[in-house]
Amino acid sequence: MALVGDKVFTKLIPHEPGCALEYRQLTGKILERAQRKAQLAALELARGLDPAMFTNRDDKAEPAEKVEKTTFTSSDYDIDMVLKGVVRITGEGYPEKWGDKHCEKLDSATREFAFQTILEESVVPSS
Repeated sequence: MALVGDKVFTKLIPHEPGCALEYRQLTGKILERAQRKAQLAALELARGLDPAMFTNRDDKAEPAEKVEKTTFTSSDYDIDMVLKGVVRITGEGYPEKWGDKHCEKLDSATREFAFQTILEESVVPSS
């Protein structure tokens, strides 16, 4: 049995010299919740779409070549839930004490970096 959540990982933030992200792996339960929340958000968006949009496909199109996914999107996992894995960010301009409210104030590049980094460490690749 693999337990997660206790070990803290550190990774330098490439676009912020001298700053580092400290984070934990997400538990399976949190990953499932984040995935479900993203799915529900996608369903909400799809409710207003015309069903004909899904039936007018080109059935003769070549199937896309299967490519292994290396990045995650907010349609895969809810970003706010994933960012609960952030322990803190160290470096100039970041507070000593870290809380969820600080994740809401991250610039888009740092937010995306944290999102990708935490998921890369937390999601077990399917073989």
